[in-house]
Amino acid sequence: MKEKNKLIIIVFALCITVTLIGTMTSCPEARDPGVADDVTSCVYEAEDGTIGGSAIVMEDYYVGEMNQEGASITINNVDGGAGGSTNLTIMHATELDGPYTKSLYVNGSDVETLSFTPTGGWTTFIEYSVTITLISGTSNTIMLKNDTDDDNEGVNIDKFIVSQ
Repeated sequence: MKEKNKLIIIVFALCITVTLIGTMTSCPEARDPGVADDVTSCVYEAEDGTIGGSAIVMEDYYVGEMNQEGASITINNVDGGAGGSTNLTIMHATELDGPYTKSLYVNGSDVETLSFTPTGGWTTFIEYSVTITLISGTSNTIMLKNDTDDDNEGVNIDKFIVSQ
């Protein structure tokens, strides 16, 4: 009977270990296939973030309605790797003539006003790249927000790609 209990405990401990190792990955997806092998690229889908204000998740799995003051997308637990300068690519779409501005916050600080240009359609997503600074580890936060001084026009956001 004691041997059976030991075996159950060992199997239980092994299951917990495998589960913990499986959840230790810091990126939702290990790599973006469009990035060179020597670059680590983490993809964060906009619809998986915290959506605020008038922003909503659209049925095609992107975030829309970023046209009202206070509309926002916040991505938590962003992997900053060893920390330092990092490339952030935002996949966006707008049919409007723009450019239209939105504010980019990194770890709570307003770091830059981004100007999104027309893409030819509400679901024609193109890249907007900017260099940001992240701290090491996975405690970084990225937020795109329609602030008071930003344009009250629409931009759809599909994903954020952090490349180091």
